[in-house]
Amino acid sequence: MTWLRQLWQRISGIRLALVESENRLLIETNAALEEENYRLRGEVRALTNSLLSGAGVTPLPPVNEEPPKPIQRIRHLTVHQERRLNELKAARIAVSEAKELRKRFEEKYHPAVRSN
Repeated sequence: MTWLRQLWQRISGIRLALVESENRLLIETNAALEEENYRLRGEVRALTNSLLSGAGVTPLPPVNEEPPKPIQRIRHLTVHQERRLNELKAARIAVSEAKELRKRFEEKYHPAVRSN
């Protein structure tokens, strides 16, 4: 039964990843369409006002419509990228600890020598 449970977990994990990626794609597409809709409404209003002013009618008042807010793209790292980032963080910590140990050693055994 354990292999069946592992297989189901793997399949459901793949499904979840596919749904999440499709959701991200739909959100980005929706944002792009909202931006285009806002731009086209402005163009239509400008053309309508141009036609109305040519006919001698007062143009339409401007609409206080706010442009759509840009979405923040969420970037998900792969397992390999996360591992690499963790390795880099660990290396930076190790380097800073080594510098601190060296500084203590020099202060203790070579007090006249000052390193920057």
